[in-house]
Amino acid sequence: SLVQLFESGRRGWLGVSQGVVGVTVLTQVPVGSVHARLQAAEEAVAALAAVPVEDLDGAGAGELYARVHALADRVRAVGIRVLPVIEAHGWWALDGHRTAAQWVVHRTGVSVATARRDLHLGRTLHEELPATAAAVRAGDLALEQARVIATVAATSPARRAALVDPDSPCAEPFLVHHARLLPVDPLRSLVRRWAAAADPDTDERGYRDATEREFLDVSRTLGGFHLAGFLTEEHGTVLATALAAVSGPPAPGDDRPSSARRAQSLCDLARTVLDHGLARTAAAVRPHLNIQLHAQHLAPTWTTALH
Repeated sequence: SLVQLFESGRRGWLGVSQGVVGVTVLTQVPVGSVHARLQAAEEAVAALAAVPVEDLDGAGAGELYARVHALADRVRAVGIRVLPVIEAHGWWALDGHRTAAQWVVHRTGVSVATARRDLHLGRTLHEELPATAAAVRAGDLALEQARVIATVAATSPARRAALVDPDSPCAEPFLVHHARLLPVDPLRSLVRRWAAAADPDTDERGYRDATEREFLDVSRTLGGFHLAGFLTEEHGTVLATALAAVSGPPAPGDDRPSSARRAQSLCDLARTVLDHGLARTAAAVRPHLNIQLHAQHLAPTWTTALH
């Protein structure tokens, strides 16, 4: 194979075939020494980073990408697993940080939102999803798949009870089994259906709360109008789909940003409703007239004659 990375308690070996480059890293790693294991992993990564990827063919590059992606996901999972330990021990406060998320941001440079998501995932895997955590640790599940289960399935007391129900065939092992078989997007749809069946009241409450938060302000301002608002996921999806259908792909030479084309699409949608009489029958909409003129009628002599 293109890349072989064998990690054990004693040594790691990295080899690259096809005659491109061969690197061997032999590092003694005493069992139980975290720092020694980290050093061995860093040496292996450094050797892998030295591979001249431009010399690989398509098949070799594809295998390299897939296996590096899987390895990176497993390494990142190790870091997420230790976040609950850091948070519980309060070690993050020794540096003067007010929250564990701020400590993660300071040490890694990620955004606050990413830090909070990782902390939540670490806590959920540690406290509520042992089967999912074991699958991630073994490399059977990607982190994104585990995040779907953590953020969609473990979201209410009733759903958490369903996850650990020993008599249910659809408990956590059921979701882990299907997560091994499905990509992230189909998995998210499956877990949403599972969550709706396990606790439909939570979805109904969430929908009601989101509906009550909906608003749309159209305010006149200097030189135009300002729009601000919030839509539920359902209504936002309908609007985004309609805008995409109206705008279509940009025409050749159309260098406008996507936000400008969406604004034009929104205006086109409004004109379609008004011009074709699609508004409600009691709506006070002034009649719309279409006037067709030849280009010559726009010449200065014609406009003067019209005046």
